[in-house]
Amino acid sequence: MKSIVVGAGKVGYSLVANLCAAGHDVTAIDRNRHRLDILEEHFNVNTIQGNAARLATLRQADIAHADLLIAVTERDELNMVAGFVAKKAGAKSTVARVRNPGYSDFDDTDRLNALGVDMIINPEKVTAAEIAKLIAFPEADYVGFFGDGQVQMLEVKLTVDGGRLGVPLRELDCPVPCIVVAIEREGGLLIPKGDTCLMPGDAVLLLANTEEMRQVEEYFHIDVKKPRNIMILGGNLSGYYLAEMLEQSGRRLNVKVFEPDYDACEELTANLKHTVVINSGGSNISLYEDENVGSADVFVAATEDDKENLFAGVLAKSLGARKIIIQIRGTEHAQAMERVGMDKVVCPARLTADAILRFINRNRILSLTRFNDSAGQITEYRIPDKARAAGQPLKDIGFPAAALICMLIRGRQHIIPRGSDSILPGDTAIVFSLPEALRKVEALLTEEEK
Repeated sequence: MKSIVVGAGKVGYSLVANLCAAGHDVTAIDRNRHRLDILEEHFNVNTIQGNAARLATLRQADIAHADLLIAVTERDELNMVAGFVAKKAGAKSTVARVRNPGYSDFDDTDRLNALGVDMIINPEKVTAAEIAKLIAFPEADYVGFFGDGQVQMLEVKLTVDGGRLGVPLRELDCPVPCIVVAIEREGGLLIPKGDTCLMPGDAVLLLANTEEMRQVEEYFHIDVKKPRNIMILGGNLSGYYLAEMLEQSGRRLNVKVFEPDYDACEELTANLKHTVVINSGGSNISLYEDENVGSADVFVAATEDDKENLFAGVLAKSLGARKIIIQIRGTEHAQAMERVGMDKVVCPARLTADAILRFINRNRILSLTRFNDSAGQITEYRIPDKARAAGQPLKDIGFPAAALICMLIRGRQHIIPRGSDSILPGDTAIVFSLPEALRKVEALLTEEEK
């Protein structure tokens, strides 16, 4: 597959890494030669220095034979124009990153067709949606929905025994069907077997029917408290979208936004109906005490500055805030922030790349989420008619040990499969894979038998 990535910033870098890993023929375009040099150092990628809104530049990249162009520069207008020119010049599919809320009207089928863009992606809105899910389930560090919302996956930490710890998984007797998909223990990620025992401090991925997940949490003695007080540092696009989503959620929440820019505060106040907007930055300790940040059920640091977000998160934690969520721009800081007590780190570049990868693979992949800093991947596959694994018992297909078929959705049936079960064409398979198993899993579940 021939793919062109316009923009070699953080999102572009992440996309190039994933596309090259998937075997695409990748060309990257950027005006900044230094950014392109970094890509060339790390990946087998062609690079072109130039303006992707110009047809001459796109022709250098052989746009007429491109299967896909993804424009993810910092300029919305450039991304949309690049998509338009690319489609007219022969690109089969185009994706444009568009951040400005003023362009939200473009995100419908008719306008996208007129623009020549197949998908518009808004990193800040994607990030806000991810944080909103984490706020709705404050006990969890990951929240995922599958099968049109029928199936739910949560990552939760085990702190209370209650007779569930130190017992082989095959001997646990949860009152509703569920599965322990993976365990994060001492910095490593493992796929459990029947004789695996859960230990105090484990972070576990649990999968169950959405309507039964609360019973699963009760069984594992997971403490669930509905959040009420939400505090957001940063009235930028991510902070604004998040506050707007919380207002529209229908839940009775007390939401405060801290923003140091006075003009931005006025704009937030004009556009948000039930959110308290406070003109202050993240390092004002006395204001944090006056505003009782320590009472926050969830504190979100969502400024454009990773260091400011870290400082604010540490400060809020020290004052007693229950859950800290940090937005970061540089993926290299993610693990460090979690080590110093931040409960959850979200990265717009990674979330945006995941959303675009889902679009690229939309014919065979319904959803895709990279988990735990890409140490694992949760994928929802649609099984084609002649898939290599279709119609055979799972124990006979040679499924890799570093992956697990967590559930099969077959119409209204939700099946936690055993070795004697078979995958059928038309099934939806929810799969957890470690990186070394991804290629083989996709070959078995999405490639047709020759």
